[in-house]
Amino acid sequence: MEKWQVLPLVGVILAIFLNYPAPKLSTEMKEWTKSGRYFTHKEYRIFYKGMATTFE
Repeated sequence: MEKWQVLPLVGVILAIFLNYPAPKLSTEMKEWTKSGRYFTHKEYRIFYKGMATTFE
């Protein structure tokens, strides 16, 4: 294929990808996100989940 044939195909695939709705979260994923926290750095919301540690 030549370059002029590939570019429109890439454009169509990119348009479909950007406009396709995201899948719904599973029950396990919802529970996991509820157990973590967010903090804001500049304009970004960063998710983290603290881990329990034991020092022996």
